[in-house]
This record gives sequence, structure tokens and C-alpha cells, in this order.
Amino acid sequence: MNTTFKVRLNNDESVTLHRPAELDDSWRDAVELAPAPVLLSTQSAVPSYDFSTTPVTITYSVVELSVDERKQRLPNILNVKFRADVGLAVNNGMQDDATTPLDTTAIATLQAALINDLASISSATTHAELDAIII
Repeated sequence: MNTTFKVRLNNDESVTLHRPAELDDSWRDAVELAPAPVLLSTQSAVPSYDFSTTPVTITYSVVELSVDERKQRLPNILNVKFRADVGLAVNNGMQDDATTPLDTTAIATLQAALINDLASISSATTHAELDAIII
């Protein structure tokens, strides 16, 4: 993903990013070169700035997450998915008539799957094991 910015190198060697149209001459055009991280297994690192190019390039490296880092993040993601799936099950049950009984079996099935996935995450020791849970 490439995003256009304006940047300014400050006296303390820090960099300020900005996106407005009208700025003074201390601001230079810049482009952000951000590789697409692999969902749930990488993240972007702190950017580097190359002021020797025009436009200035802002480059992000990608850092692989460790198995333990992924294990810390995945439960939150699965909990959000579970809540969305339960909400969908409730909404589907109520589409025809608000008096339609709630499909508690479907919700119990979703909950059992979540509990199973959380246990699998806890016992996982490799990226492949974690990938099998979330795919």
C-alpha cells in the first residue's frame, strides 16, 4: 500500500508526518511504502525515512510474530468472531418474526467451537498449528 504524505525533518532528527494540502516550504512530498503484512502472522515495524530521495520514502519492514505473540492475539480475534457469529444467528432467527424461537443449538455449537479453538491455541507450539485453527 502506497500512501502520499508530507514530511518534515525536525531539528532533533525526528520526523513529522502530515497530510494537508497547504504547508510551508519546510515540508517535502513523501510516499509510504508499506508491504502488506500477512494477516495474523506478521506486523509492520518502525518505519525508516530516506530524505535523499524525491519524494522522501517512508519504508516499513515486516516482522514475523513469534508463536507466543500469535497465541496472545488470537483469542481476542476468535472472541470477536464468536460474538459476530452469535449476533448473526440471533438476527437470522428474528428475520421472519420476532416471536421465532432463538436457535440455541446453533449458538451452543458456536460456543463449543470457540472453546475447542481456544484450547487448541493454548496447546499449539508451531505456526502451522495456529494456522490450522484460524483458517
